[in-house]
Amino acid sequence: MRGVDAILEQDLDVRVAALPEGEDPDSYVRGNGAEAFQKLLDDAVSFVDFIAQTFERQGKLKTPEGQAQTVRSIVRTISR
Repeated sequence: MRGVDAILEQDLDVRVAALPEGEDPDSYVRGNGAEAFQKLLDDAVSFVDFIAQTFERQGKLKTPEGQAQTVRSIVRTISR
């Protein structure tokens, strides 16, 4: 999440490819191969979808307050 503000301000299309916990790109490729890593990249989601999925995993979409927090976060992201 760090540094995303600067990227979004440059009007770039930010996509997120989530790695398993404890993995970085190098360790993932070494353990799973380049084709598996390319699949992760191909399945990357937009930053807005990533925010929504993160809030959903945290259970925040189950309450009106959490839903409002999610919407505010997404609006801040797209209004930059």
